[in-house]
Amino acid sequence: GVLVVLDATVSADPRLSARTFTRWAEAMAEHGIDAATAHGHFRSWSKEEHYFPIVDELDAIKRAGFPHPECFWRKGPVSVYGAIKRA
Repeated sequence: GVLVVLDATVSADPRLSARTFTRWAEAMAEHGIDAATAHGHFRSWSKEEHYFPIVDELDAIKRAGFPHPECFWRKGPVSVYGAIKRA
């Protein structure tokens, strides 16, 4: 089977993770959302969403039986990752 996931992810390193949220807020500013409001959204979203480190996501895919998970593309918090599992 083929598994492809597009989701928001962060780094396991707290400094890089914080930088991801800063860059995300900067991207939102291009659409008229100031930094304080953007960070308020992140806090609000965190009640329903949890952004896992990409390394944890890849490890979960491996534990699910996909032997070679990969991150195919990443920009800011958006990642495309997955794997191929051969029968």
